[in-house]
Parts: sequence; structure tokens; C-alpha cells
Amino acid sequence: MKYRHRTRRRPAQGATFGGRVAFAVRFLAALFALAGLDAVAPAPAGAASLTVQINDDTGHPLPFAVVGLMAADGSVPRVRPPAGLTATIIDQRDETFVPYVVAITKGGSVTFRNSDTTRHHVYTFAPIHPFEFILKPGDVSPPQVFDKPGIAAIGCNIHDHMIAYVYVSDTPLVAVSGHDGKAVIADVPPGRYAVQVWYPQLKPGITVAPVTAVIAAIPVDLTVPVPAIPFVDDMMDGMN
Repeated sequence: MKYRHRTRRRPAQGATFGGRVAFAVRFLAALFALAGLDAVAPAPAGAASLTVQINDDTGHPLPFAVVGLMAADGSVPRVRPPAGLTATIIDQRDETFVPYVVAITKGGSVTFRNSDTTRHHVYTFAPIHPFEFILKPGDVSPPQVFDKPGIAAIGCNIHDHMIAYVYVSDTPLVAVSGHDGKAVIADVPPGRYAVQVWYPQLKPGITVAPVTAVIAAIPVDLTVPVPAIPFVDDMMDGMN
């Protein structure tokens, strides 16, 4: 008996790739659904930047202020955070945490690096993520994942003057002001937002009232006064 050789017909490469992509999309969507999560969308058309100028009572610009945007109805904007808000580094140089303040989104991580020639004992008692570890010169810590929103004050048990802050945000629309006092948040979807400001040197018992901002496809500039303790330039040296 003779067997007839059959040539298998290969599907077109485009069809194969497209089918695999479609399957991957459906598979990921199913995973998100099982986990009770929604896929985070990129910034929509019409998104614009928001620049917030943070000054103290005397008009002096304040660096290291955290600015976050929540939708006016209290909901969290559904946009994809930039990479710097999901993973960042706090260095230790000249017995100083650098930078002084970092902002990350909930679920983001902070890695600590010791660039000094002395040991550091890094710790925090913050309930959102307590930890402690010793870093020898040149050491790098495992990433510390912060899965709860809030603020963690970071210290060193060996050098009491060292301090830093990790601000863990519910919203992906968040930024830290630079030495010019400006915090820039890019790709803000159109809408009405509550602008929230936190600053590590607020006067005791004082909070900053939210300010309303309306985003409509063009860049928006705001100035927010912050009742801070008197600004000390020397305190900021080397902290950026």
C-alpha cells in the first residue's frame, strides 16, 4: 500500500501573529477580571499638563512638596503611572538620604543604596510598611514594596540627623516639586480635579486645603501657598 504524503498548510504569518495577540489580550483581560482589577488605560486624547507652583507664606518656592490629583468626585484617575512612580531609589551620600522626598504609587517600590564609606541602619516604624536593615558601603537593599497609601518617615539608627520621606499615593497623578517649587504632572485627562498638597515641614496641626483645577486639553498653571515653617536653605543642600 502506498502512502500519499500530505503537505501541511501553514497559516499566514500575519494571521498567526494576530491570533496570538488576540488570545493574549483575552487571556490578560481574564486574569484582570479574576483578580478583580481593571486594566489601567493610557492617557486619553485631550490630556494636558498641570504645573503647580508651591510657595511658602512669604512667596519663597518650596522644594519637596508632593502634589496629587484626585477626581472631583473622589475617585482615583485611571491612568498608567510613569515608571518613576512605580520604582525608585533613595541613595545615601555624605550621611544624607537623597532625595529627601520621593513619591510612588500604591504597590510601588523603593530601593535603598549606600554610596557612603560608612554603614547605615535604615529603618521606619511607619504602619504602612515597617522595616529595618543595615547597609554596608556599596550595599543595595532589596526593593521595599509599599502596598498601602500613606507616608513613611525613614531614618538611620546610626546617624540620627538622617531623614527622608516616602509618600505612597492612591493616585497615579502625583509629582514632587523641584528646587524652583514647581511640580509638573503630565498627561492629565480632561476633567475637574482636587489638587492635594503635602509638605514635610508644615506648621504643626496645619493641613493644606485642596484646590480645584479644571483640565481641558491646554496646560494649566496653579499657585498654592503652603503654611510651612521658615525655610532654611542649608537644610536643602545635597538633598536632591
